[in-house]
Amino acid sequence: MKIILQALGAGAFVTLGLFGFAYLAVARGNVELSYYFYWQGAWLESLVPCENIGHALYEVCKVTNWHVAAFYGGIPLGILIYGAVAFVIMLVVRRFRPA
Repeated sequence: MKIILQALGAGAFVTLGLFGFAYLAVARGNVELSYYFYWQGAWLESLVPCENIGHALYEVCKVTNWHVAAFYGGIPLGILIYGAVAFVIMLVVRRFRPA
């Protein structure tokens, strides 16, 4: 149980850290880099259908409540994903640690 809580803590630390880096990247004007830092939120948001309010050559998506929910839904998804990665790393380190 202790290792699971440690893994989830590590997952939360990594997710919130990358979320902060994505925020700083947007503040500096580098939106594309923020997609790489916070990929899980961008991925979930890309699954929501886009209502085009632009024209055929230049699409502009109208932001809906579903987009906002998908964006912030990336935080718990990231905690689970990075927590699972941390859990596997902790198990491997524990298994191969000399006694």
